[in-house]
Amino acid sequence: MNAFKNNSNFSPGELEEISTDICSFFLNNPEDRVKEDLWLLLRAYIYNTSQSGGASEIGDMLLFYEELIEVIEALAKLASFKFTPRGR
Repeated sequence: MNAFKNNSNFSPGELEEISTDICSFFLNNPEDRVKEDLWLLLRAYIYNTSQSGGASEIGDMLLFYEELIEVIEALAKLASFKFTPRGR
């Protein structure tokens, strides 16, 4: 995160706002529920796309899904880190 802070054009206030938004998101939407909902959306997309024979589109979406899960996990860690009291 320090490398991000040092290389970004964000002010400290903007970084705090971004961090707060991420934390608020995960307070309102637990990580497991986010993953489940994302999977439901993907399943619906795959079903609809398979009806039109878009195998390559499905493969691309599965790769996108895997990458998005990694982003969700990283953001959830960031959110939990922010709310963990120091010294624990």
